[in-house]
Amino acid sequence: MKKWVTGKQIAASIGVAAAIIGIIAGGIAIAQFFQHHIDRFEGDVTRQATADSFISFIKNHDAKVIWLNITCAETTTCYVPGETQEIILPIQASSGKYWFHINTAGTDAQANNGSYGAGALVLKGYFEVSVQGVLGSDPQDVENIFLKGIDSSTVRG
Repeated sequence: MKKWVTGKQIAASIGVAAAIIGIIAGGIAIAQFFQHHIDRFEGDVTRQATADSFISFIKNHDAKVIWLNITCAETTTCYVPGETQEIILPIQASSGKYWFHINTAGTDAQANNGSYGAGALVLKGYFEVSVQGVLGSDPQDVENIFLKGIDSSTVRG
């Protein structure tokens, strides 16, 4: 005698298949989130602990795009105008001296003095990191790091 499949069995099979597809789709969505997630850093880099954390964050994100919202409100040490449209931000951390070469030309990334006044610096937006280390004509105790502004419309995150 042949056994027929009932409507309840078909519905149960469809439900199990739908649950499996949902789990797979959820796993793919989570993987895509982490694959395109943009790491962020915020803080006042005039504080030693924040400066140390910032340097570590930057070194761990070489050749990556990051989002920053940092301030350097101490007007006597934060802002040194560079050549052309580049801004140089010197930071003294426990691990050494760093010069950040910042260029936001043609992007919506911000590098200005915010509400702090002349000499202060606020960086906000997406930046591509390039850790260059010691460069030929610069002091030998200074590591150079380049932050190139990235327009937010081109960033997936």
